[in-house]
Amino acid sequence: MSDIVELKDQITEFVTKGQKRFDEFEQRGETQGEAIAAIKADFVELTDKLEKQANQIRVEEEERKSLETLMARMPENGNGDGEIHTDPEYKAAFDGYLRRRSAIGDETERKNATQILEYYGLPTDEKSANELIVKAGLVGSNPDGGFLAPIDPVRFISRRIFETSPVRQIANVISTAREAVSIIIDDQKAGSGWVAELDARPETDYPQIAELEIPTHEQYAEPKISTKAIDDVSINLESWLQEKVAMQFMRAENTAFVNGTGVKQPTGILNLDSWTTQGNYERFALEHRDTGTVGTIAGDDFIDIQSDLLEEYQMNAVWMLHRKVWAEIMQLKDSDNQYLLNPMMLFMGVDMQLLGRPVRFAGDMDSTIAEGNNIAIYGDFREGYTIVDRIGIRVLRDPYTDKRFVKYYTTKRVGGAVTNFQALKVLDVQAS
Repeated sequence: MSDIVELKDQITEFVTKGQKRFDEFEQRGETQGEAIAAIKADFVELTDKLEKQANQIRVEEEERKSLETLMARMPENGNGDGEIHTDPEYKAAFDGYLRRRSAIGDETERKNATQILEYYGLPTDEKSANELIVKAGLVGSNPDGGFLAPIDPVRFISRRIFETSPVRQIANVISTAREAVSIIIDDQKAGSGWVAELDARPETDYPQIAELEIPTHEQYAEPKISTKAIDDVSINLESWLQEKVAMQFMRAENTAFVNGTGVKQPTGILNLDSWTTQGNYERFALEHRDTGTVGTIAGDDFIDIQSDLLEEYQMNAVWMLHRKVWAEIMQLKDSDNQYLLNPMMLFMGVDMQLLGRPVRFAGDMDSTIAEGNNIAIYGDFREGYTIVDRIGIRVLRDPYTDKRFVKYYTTKRVGGAVTNFQALKVLDVQAS
């Protein structure tokens, strides 16, 4: 670059002297001669070429400055022993090597260029270097020049959303410091009778109570990260991993609250048996209602199941169903081909409601209108379902078992069960 600058100075000096000489010719009135005119034309052409060369020099200077700035800002600018690869000597060698393709001046410059090229994974031999310059536009391939177009570091993480169910948001949530909690089920009425003044008064029925124990179940995860990744990756991997595990715990427990078997996991709402006779209360079971038609739904089905719920529970009642079932409901029409639900509500900013009660989407509910599927739960979830948290998420960081990795043993204990067997109603698609 210093040779180019020196040449530029010499050209500038030549141009200045040439212009001065032409001024002298003009003062003597000799500019009309053919010879002088030809020289002047050549001079103008030369001036244009020199101007273009000067512009090219300016462009190259800007490119060199941009390259130096980029190298100085790259996060991986060290080799582990404190030596900085953005040292001016390294940058000069790197710049010279790329511009001249080879022909490194002396042994020291060649050595410096080789070191920095090896550090960034660039070719060091003359043939590969020439190919690199020719293919520098192929930024999609690192060996073909992609190294010369580094991308901007991570600004944010794009996350995939997984389906889950909002049971924790609408259920009764309590905490405990013990293995399990015991809940008293008071679901029977006391006996009574009408008598005249002198009638005998026989013994009446004593209301029986029951005990429901909700144990807490343990969920665990044990991912590991290499120690080198923890040190070198540009994002905080530990925080990211812990957040991922916490989200997985949440999805797994929400699934259990809906469909859990009660074995090593909470007991789900849909795991309970249905009442033997519709309308006839049974402890440790829920009332299920079938749709009026085999394999399909109608608007009347939702009116019927809503009317099954006692008035005391209607105030806080919520519908819980899959979003695809909601789409089927939205498409129901009457005999005049008019929608039963006004689609304009969605465009007017009205919260999703069905028969005046809020709708909550649950990814763990059945998503298709098929025979035997449980397509909706309606009721007061705060009365009907109880979630028991033993302890929050606990993380044990283990860098000792395998020194190449750090393990994160993560646990959470939670339980859940239906605690009111008349506060929730389930709508099933009638089977043939």
